Amino acid sequence: MRLRGLLLGLTLLCAVTGHAATSPPPVFSTWGVHNTSHTEDCAVPGCLYRRRAGEPSDPKYPVYWTSHWVMYRIFRNYEHHLPPYDGRPPRPLKEGLDYQTSWGVTYFDSTWSGPGGKGAMEEDYANYCLPIFPFANHYSCSFISLGRWAYFVTYDDRPKWMPPVCVFSLDNAPPARDFVKHLPYSKQDDMA
Repeated sequence: MRLRGLLLGLTLLCAVTGHAATSPPPVFSTWGVHNTSHTEDCAVPGCLYRRRAGEPSDPKYPVYWTSHWVMYRIFRNYEHHLPPYDGRPPRPLKEGLDYQTSWGVTYFDSTWSGPGGKGAMEEDYANYCLPIFPFANHYSCSFISLGRWAYFVTYDDRPKWMPPVCVFSLDNAPPARDFVKHLPYSKQDDMA
């Protein structure tokens, strides 16, 4: 798997860019999926949602998996066409004007073990990075979690000022195989 070969290279690149040696990166609230930060703010203790009768049980994901996906980021007129959508956003919404389409792939290995802990995940975003930063996301990127250490990797299409690799978080583990237990079930989101 690609993740195993990247560990040493990523650690060295982050140290070279100086990002690992400066102030520690922030811990991002993920409500129990990637870390325990802010779990006290969840609607239930520990962000562990019990399923009721008639609701689907929590799945347990495979030990290894890969998923190719399409992501639609709706940034205009969504109030008139609320998700969820069964595939592409509805016709009144225009690509490029109301929403952005991006493609990617996720690799997951629950058996990986290293100095940062256990579990590994890589998410690759082609052409449009995950839009979590306060600037345009028109560049390719990857988020790689090795144990609790997560790295942010960019490629040749990144903004000129952006480093190629840096530490994203020192407390952002890949989700456990049973991570769905941290997500509340919402019947109105059920597309089945």
